[in-house]
Amino acid sequence: GKLGAANTKKHASKVKVPSESARAALSEVFTPENEKLYQLLEANPGPPMEQTPFPRFEDNQKPNTTSLCFPSVLFIGVQKSGTSTIADWMFRGGILSPLVFDNEPDFYNKEVHFFDHDDRYNEGPKFYAQRFHHSCQDHAEESMVEKSLAMDATPNTYMYPDRVHEVFQSTGEDQII
Repeated sequence: GKLGAANTKKHASKVKVPSESARAALSEVFTPENEKLYQLLEANPGPPMEQTPFPRFEDNQKPNTTSLCFPSVLFIGVQKSGTSTIADWMFRGGILSPLVFDNEPDFYNKEVHFFDHDDRYNEGPKFYAQRFHHSCQDHAEESMVEKSLAMDATPNTYMYPDRVHEVFQSTGEDQII
């Protein structure tokens, strides 16, 4: 169906968060369908790129010796599919957002646009990791890093699986949601 003018982007009374009854109704419809999809994917593994936008990481990764801190969640999806609402809900729930630096637009606090903007990608992994250093605590005496959940919700990341794989694999980051 078509949304009425009251739910357009610029309208003052735009619905930003679905009501509890709407979420319950959606959950009732989508939960069983999602479960069917998960069962189908588990029963038919196929090549990794066929089912996910990112290659599977191998177990023989080198350890992260770069001390870079990447997001633990890459939340991606096509525009106008509800990703902003879900991302806002996740940020309000405690997942850390990327840091925004001087002269960067405010929307970078949700969407880093590292993988999909050549000028930012060419800055390298350290440039990307700087946006998430606040999500890691280094416990040098214990030789470990404690990591809080942090998220990059850049929608167009799905179009750059090779870049994502290259960056995360080259730095030894093998845990990503």
